[in-house]
Amino acid sequence: MTTAAPNSPLPGWLAPTGCDRLAVVPPEMTEEQLRTKAAAERYARTWWDALNEAVRAHPDANQILADARRRAGR
Repeated sequence: MTTAAPNSPLPGWLAPTGCDRLAVVPPEMTEEQLRTKAAAERYARTWWDALNEAVRAHPDANQILADARRRAGR
């Protein structure tokens, strides 16, 4: 997960990072759109973390991950 620079007023997803291309925000985005995007990303991160924890806790975690990688073509 991306973290903001120390003392940065920006949220982690918007702050400059080691890979600034991922943190670029189109200039035409309004403040409300930025807040909506941040909320959507927090929501997605919550589900992603929950799914990861569920898979890791499953007895067949390695098989599940291998199947997902195979389906994704990795």
